[in-house]
Amino acid sequence: MVKRFLSCCMLVVLLVVSLAGFPEIGYAATSVTANFSVNNGTGYANNFGGAVNQLDSPADVDTLRSIGINFMRRDAYLVQIVPNTTVADYKNNVGNVADPSTWNWSNYDWVDTYHNKGIKIMLIMSYNVPWLSHSNTMHGIPKDWDVYQDIIKKIYAHFKDKVDYVEIWNEPDLNSFLDRTNSGYANNLAAYKDIYYYAASGIRSVDSSIPIGGPATSSQNATNWADSLLNDSRISNNINFLSYHYYRQNPDGEPQVTSWRNVAVAHGKPDMPIFVTEWNYSPSYTKIPMNNESVDAIPYLAQRLSDFINARANGNGYFAFNKGTPGTDDFFSLYADGTLTPKMTVYRLMSKQLGLGDGDFALKGLSWLNGSATVLGGAAINASGNPVAWIVNTSGNGDNANVTFSGLTPGVQYQADLYEASRWQFASAIRQSFTFTATSGSGSISFWLPYKCAVGIKLTPIVP
Repeated sequence: MVKRFLSCCMLVVLLVVSLAGFPEIGYAATSVTANFSVNNGTGYANNFGGAVNQLDSPADVDTLRSIGINFMRRDAYLVQIVPNTTVADYKNNVGNVADPSTWNWSNYDWVDTYHNKGIKIMLIMSYNVPWLSHSNTMHGIPKDWDVYQDIIKKIYAHFKDKVDYVEIWNEPDLNSFLDRTNSGYANNLAAYKDIYYYAASGIRSVDSSIPIGGPATSSQNATNWADSLLNDSRISNNINFLSYHYYRQNPDGEPQVTSWRNVAVAHGKPDMPIFVTEWNYSPSYTKIPMNNESVDAIPYLAQRLSDFINARANGNGYFAFNKGTPGTDDFFSLYADGTLTPKMTVYRLMSKQLGLGDGDFALKGLSWLNGSATVLGGAAINASGNPVAWIVNTSGNGDNANVTFSGLTPGVQYQADLYEASRWQFASAIRQSFTFTATSGSGSISFWLPYKCAVGIKLTPIVP
């Protein structure tokens, strides 16, 4: 009996060992095709950007630049800059209070830092000063438009030639950011249109060409704001881009970019840039790991960046490129010691290694057939002329990936360099290199695609 039991156990062990040597049965490999003969419009380098509350150290900015960050959105707070006074004293320049050379610019050395390091800046004209506000708060509506316009004009003049875009106010669709108390305005949109008019007029008095935009709504669906702004003859010619915010846990392909663009098209402005100037997993200040240091933010961030690019958003501001400590701080992308959180490897992969942050690029075609992985991605010709493709695996399964490239120069030999952004690889070096000849303009490579990762492939013709 004991011998029979031992024999059965040995049979089971041998069977398990034998089966372990065979591949898992169920799914075919994941197949991806990048077609470089397809023209899908322009992709924009400003998609590799972020919004910032606090990041002043030149060393930290260098760290972001090293992974391809090239666009930053940040506030110019009127309440920090303009002295505390009264409307009457400002108008009479009592104590030189209306002279910007007496204002407090000490919190804004970052403008020079960012500009000198090659980052494009979107400056937010943030809110008001209490003494100029109907509600006596920094978020209140100006009670003297001439003074408000003069302040905006002087703040912009101080930063002129150092900033690249100006956004008027922030999330004016929320009462917490636009307080109508004692103002007489029936709704936030009506108030914002006047704010926009006077702010834009002040800026235009010193610069005829700087792009000005908004409305930077908290809702991605507030296209009625865009329609109303563009329908207002006082301001429509001074709306040079549209912007909104979109926090979402489950990526949806970013169809709102098209919805906002369609509003501009309806007003005869088909080339109106669309910026998503804040986005992340959640807007909640509750120390959510997906907003901060979670490795699962790698495929999330890669998917949303891919969606923004394929939707032809002109730029975006991931919130936020701040420094922080897990469990203590919110919305950070650098740890307190200045090192990068895992999710930032996605920027290194796409912007730096694939070269998509080096300049605007030509979008091409990408199609796929899922095996055990669940993928999406895109293809492009980067600003240097390299064909590139990126693949995001959002599933918890890894898989063999077969990638075919078509639309290449027939008969040319290519080197394909593969980079990986995952919990194991940080896109800091080539993971694998392949060579193939584009017979009839096509070629292919195969590799292992890990779970919850992003990979990028850059093709370079091999010169004999």
